[in-house]
Amino acid sequence: ERAAASIDALVEAARQGTSRGDVVVAVAHSAFIRFLLALLLDEPLVSSYSKFKVDNGGITVLDIDTVRKSTLAYGSKVVGGKLSLIDKKTRIVFPETSIVRFNEVRHLST
Repeated sequence: ERAAASIDALVEAARQGTSRGDVVVAVAHSAFIRFLLALLLDEPLVSSYSKFKVDNGGITVLDIDTVRKSTLAYGSKVVGGKLSLIDKKTRIVFPETSIVRFNEVRHLST
């Protein structure tokens, strides 16, 4: 739920922007980025740490839809699939988001 709330906060920040009104920069720890990617791709959290390499200083670019929503519910891979201990009525709603770039590190080379 915190990841979904964070995406909602980014959408709100973009809506209140003063220049283009649609670009927001956020800085996060790699664990949060991995969790966010698992959420967006419906990948198991357990495998996200080995599947998604996130370098220090790497840039991940997301395109967050300010209108359309996605829903994460019981049975989703990200929360453990059918073996999950979460309540079967749990629903996490967050803005529909696509990954534009992941772990961009070209700017780090010298």
